[in-house]
Formats: sequence, C-alpha cells, structure tokens
Amino acid sequence: MKKNDMNLLDSFKKSAKLKTSEETINRAYIIVLAGTLIIAGALWGVLMLQNYMIQQDIKEVESYIQNPEVIRQYNEVQKLQDEITILERIIAQLDSANTVFEFMPKFDSSVFAVIEEARPTTITVNRLSFNGTVIELDVTGTQVNAISDFTLNLLATEYFQEVSYNSYSLSGNNYSSKITCFLKGGQ
Repeated sequence: MKKNDMNLLDSFKKSAKLKTSEETINRAYIIVLAGTLIIAGALWGVLMLQNYMIQQDIKEVESYIQNPEVIRQYNEVQKLQDEITILERIIAQLDSANTVFEFMPKFDSSVFAVIEEARPTTITVNRLSFNGTVIELDVTGTQVNAISDFTLNLLATEYFQEVSYNSYSLSGNNYSSKITCFLKGGQ
C-alpha cells in the first residue's frame, strides 16, 4: 500500500487540528462579540441612568419655576428693576439739568459785592434792576469820567460778559446814566 493512502492517523490529526483552529477562531469571535455586548449594555445603562437624573433635575427646576412664591418674588424683582431704570433716567436728566444750571448766569449776593467793589467813590447807584441775565444800573456821578470809569471797572472784573452805557446827562452838578451789564455764565 501507498503511504499516502494508508496514513489515516495523520489525516485524523490534520482534521482535528483544523477543527481546533476553527473553534479557537469562533471562540475569539464569541468572546469579542460578548465583550462588545457587555460594554454596549453598560454604556446603555449609564446613559439611561444619566437620562433619568437629568429628567429628575428638569422636574425640580420646573417645580421651582412654577412655585407661586418664586413667581411673586420674580415679579417683585422685575418691578424693582423697572423702577431702578426709571430712577436712572431721572438721575441722568437731573445731571443734565445740573450741568445746564452750572453754566447759567447767577444773580446772587456776589453780584452786589462785585458792583460795590468796582464802584468809584464818586458814583452813586440809584436803582438796580435784574431781568434774566441783564442787570441795569441807574447811576449818578459827580465827575464827567466817573461813569465811564465805573463801566470799565465792571468790565475788568470779568464777572460780566458785556458792560455798556450809551450816554449820560447832566443835571446840576451830577451826571446820570444807565449802565447795562450782561452776566457771564459758569460762575
């Protein structure tokens, strides 16, 4: 007999080896598949747990938001914020008004002090009138140049924007005139 035909033991061993290697490969596939399923199942479980926890957090937040006490407090806060906004607008308007008032001419006791300091001794102020930003002085002087000196002295104080007089008249020994002074703003 031929050696190839008669060696059944070798054929059986080769066949058994082939079956063993196929079983090993199949076992490896089964282990990988089982591991993948276990990991996927664990991941699914974790995701379900997280989803449940998030749903619980959403319910807690919704119940907090829908709480009548919280809604009342929220409305009160909104009302206060609206009032704060209104007050901020009022403050801005007041600041703007204060800025304007700071530059408006002011008629106060300092005007009298400036006029008195600039007045030569030969001048008498008979009448002082104030209208808006204009002060008119009716004056009498004993010297011909006293009225013009008084006008120049008032202008030199830089308290007034403009100081002028048109003319003077002589009555006896006295010279009379009307001096017009325009107050300067921002004093």
